[in-house]
Amino acid sequence: MRRFGGFAAVFILALSNFAWGQFSTSARQAVVYDFETWQLLYTKNADQPMTPSSMTKIMTAYIIFEAIENNEITLEQRFRITRNAFRREGSTMWLRLDTRVPVDDLLNGLIVQSGNDASVALAEGLEGSVSAFVNRMNETALRLGMRNTRFVNPSGLNPDDPNDPMNQTTANDIAVLSRAMIDQFPQYYTYFSTPEFEFAGINQTNRNLLLGGPFGVDGIKTGYTAAGGYGQAVSAIDQQTGRRIVVVFNGTESKAARKREAERLIEFGLENFSNHQIFDVNQIVGYAPVWLGTDQLMPLVVKRRVRRTLRVNAINNMQGTMILYQSPLNAPVAEGQELGRLLYFSLGMSGESAPFEETIYAGKNIDKLGPLDAALEGVYHYFLSN
Repeated sequence: MRRFGGFAAVFILALSNFAWGQFSTSARQAVVYDFETWQLLYTKNADQPMTPSSMTKIMTAYIIFEAIENNEITLEQRFRITRNAFRREGSTMWLRLDTRVPVDDLLNGLIVQSGNDASVALAEGLEGSVSAFVNRMNETALRLGMRNTRFVNPSGLNPDDPNDPMNQTTANDIAVLSRAMIDQFPQYYTYFSTPEFEFAGINQTNRNLLLGGPFGVDGIKTGYTAAGGYGQAVSAIDQQTGRRIVVVFNGTESKAARKREAERLIEFGLENFSNHQIFDVNQIVGYAPVWLGTDQLMPLVVKRRVRRTLRVNAINNMQGTMILYQSPLNAPVAEGQELGRLLYFSLGMSGESAPFEETIYAGKNIDKLGPLDAALEGVYHYFLSN
């Protein structure tokens, strides 16, 4: 493509004059995303390899929900509890050997009670073996765009042999998975907000201590192993605006530290940002001159509705941006024809600008002038330029 130039329309842009102190977390890895716009609001070692621990169970649940939607299994279907699932290592829902348990109960055991036995029972019940289920986990991870993830089991439990591979992922990948869970399976996502579940006469409360609290938390999953530390994937909703954020962090030192950092990251994401509509469908963002056209100016439009997450009050500090295209446009130009780019910016947390980009299109049809009119136009511009 040739260099764009010739015409620049001031319209919307750089968000400036909004300074504030640096935010930090004691977690080793962390991300905060706005759910609607999927803009990254905070990041710390977001792509650093980490052990997901029981956050692995988000993927296990995702696959089961997908299988239900695809009519592979039902919630009422009963899975036999094998000796492999019966082994009660780590957290458990206390499954009994050779019993048959409904998928619905196993999901509650997996999500609410964080049962490692439930994860094995679901894996074997759906795919026939844990290894086959793990293959499906990794295939699903690639399909969802989790490029830095590799699963070796459906529970997140560390292997007995420290030389054996462990589940590995990143904070970014777990955020991608959490978003897919909330977006694609709202009818099943409610499992993650269930406060407690009783099975085999034993009642256990959800390990997500933020449920039902002041931050609007409705999921999603905690995790702990010695290798990964204490971590959590969290979804929280602003109770006044309905705005949702997704927080993922790992590597805190205790349950208390996990709860504290979760609250701090949620508060950061909810209180310091808000969502705004920047462009509407087919909104005119500028005009471009047209050479030898039946009209001299082409309206430039953004085709889609665009919303962005901005710092609180930053919408009041917008200044300007630039439209880039090949100038002048040569007639004929068809409505909807791609013409160039609209660049606009929002200052990042540390002060650097993070550019946004939208494609701009022709807002109407402009035909080419006939031979006589074109000749007159050429003469006019010749004398005008001289």
